[in-house]
Amino acid sequence: DVGYDRFALSQEGGQALPQRPGRQPQAGLSQADFPLGPVTSTHGGRYRCYGGHNLSSEWSAPSDPLDVLVAGWFPDTPSLSVQPGPVVASGENVTLLCQSGSRRDTFLLSKEGSARPPLRLRSKYRGQHFQAEFSMSPVTSAHSGTYRCYSSLSSNPYLLSNASAPLELVVSGVHRPQHKSAHSRHSIKWHLGLTHDVTGAPGLKWHLNVLIGVSVAFVLLLLVLLFLLIRHRGQSRHRKS
Repeated sequence: DVGYDRFALSQEGGQALPQRPGRQPQAGLSQADFPLGPVTSTHGGRYRCYGGHNLSSEWSAPSDPLDVLVAGWFPDTPSLSVQPGPVVASGENVTLLCQSGSRRDTFLLSKEGSARPPLRLRSKYRGQHFQAEFSMSPVTSAHSGTYRCYSSLSSNPYLLSNASAPLELVVSGVHRPQHKSAHSRHSIKWHLGLTHDVTGAPGLKWHLNVLIGVSVAFVLLLLVLLFLLIRHRGQSRHRKS
């Protein structure tokens, strides 16, 4: 929001670059361009800019730092792979693996078009390779994009290797777990076990047979008693007559 008349650019640990006059592309905004090139290893570093007015010798507070990384300084080209695959559903866990056969203690992961600085991880030596695993969990559609990784040395973090081949990650849809909850599994097992116990118990058939036998005997007993009662009444009537 402040219209500066001039700007200065400084490199951390290096010499200050020549000042540039400010220009105003719109009211209340001023800017200056500092061309760098052709780029060499000396251009890698951390930069800050300052603004000033013509009527004052003082400079503003420094801007936020900006890191300039020079790729292609180291000859190796790392490889970049993804697990479980380049196409995943939202909510899944994704790991990007950057590997190099050269001795490197740092790996960087950048996303094309992102304003954020690359992610940095210390490397680990596994299976005759130096590597770093960049985990993303859980992923969303914001993680979709094209990624590249680089190798570097912590002794000079602004000089990088060649970029890996681009890897495109596609995140779409909603992740739906295929497994049932523990409660559901236990409920299902309990019901199945109960059904199996009831229908397959050998003692149940014996109880059913006993119950049927008792019922038949009871019916036969009623029929015999009814027959005897009718016979007794018939004999009584015969005597009276």
